[in-house]
Amino acid sequence: MIHHATAQLLFPDHNTVFKKEYTFSPQYISKNQIKKVVFEILDKKDYESPVDRHLVENYEFSSFGLLLRFYYTDIIKTIEKDVNVPPTYKGRRKIKNGYSYKINDFVYDTISTNFMYKELSNKILMKRSHLGSGFYDTRYYRYDSLMNMIEEARYKESNVSQSKNDFILGSQVLVSKDSTSVIKYSDEQTKIIYFNSERRPYKEQIILKKNGNVVNINESYVAASWIQQNQQFEYNEMGQMIKAVFNSNANVNLSYKHTFDYDKKGSLLTEKRYKNDVLLTESSYVNDTTSSLVNSIVIRDFANKSIRIIKMKYSYYDSLQVKGK
Repeated sequence: MIHHATAQLLFPDHNTVFKKEYTFSPQYISKNQIKKVVFEILDKKDYESPVDRHLVENYEFSSFGLLLRFYYTDIIKTIEKDVNVPPTYKGRRKIKNGYSYKINDFVYDTISTNFMYKELSNKILMKRSHLGSGFYDTRYYRYDSLMNMIEEARYKESNVSQSKNDFILGSQVLVSKDSTSVIKYSDEQTKIIYFNSERRPYKEQIILKKNGNVVNINESYVAASWIQQNQQFEYNEMGQMIKAVFNSNANVNLSYKHTFDYDKKGSLLTEKRYKNDVLLTESSYVNDTTSSLVNSIVIRDFANKSIRIIKMKYSYYDSLQVKGK
């Protein structure tokens, strides 16, 4: 099977398809020497005017195409203010009465995550997130000789630097430490056992592959053997994901389904997201006519009866030019 992940900027991946963040192709980013991608976000409720709340998402990459930093603006408070417009006079004669209206002022915070990688590989060594408080949530990873991740240690850390843009480690408190044991039965079947900080197993995961693609991930839990979580993935003849399904009975029965459509060049066109078979959102990707670069994303939110319009802007290592309309 031929894989065309490098031919497009964005592509669905089994590791992140059910998460919030977008998945970028490191090969595509590196080949095109993209340094930064900015998402400028505009929201519009049905039957209302668009509202620009100045929301942005920023993705910064190394010259090798690896994500170095992801940060975005988040509204933490909305303050309603009255604006008073005085009457209009012509000479001494009032020609227009005064009036007042309300506006919203937004208080923002920046949520950021930095990544560090093992030398000469794409394996993450550290993921440090600043969640808006004075502390950082940091995860450190260790690998075996076959580059299987065997440990994730999570710490609560403080930054003693005088600049928020620099990080100097102050206090460090261990929150949790999970480890794994990887058993590879064949090229198509792998078992991963997860251990807690007391070295007790709490979860087992069976991963099945076909033609190099992950097609099934099944999870069972030691303490509650009745809990089952399963992910299934389907691909087209070019190895691109066309369907992803997640099922869980951990609380109530829950099912997520994502479907994907592509154009003849292999660029992502549409993505539909379902919850318990109810369509939640439909994303349309507007691609450049001469390349697989994404110009914008339009997301229809059926539950909230709104549309989100994302305009993409790019900057490059070989110039200071910013592209994207």
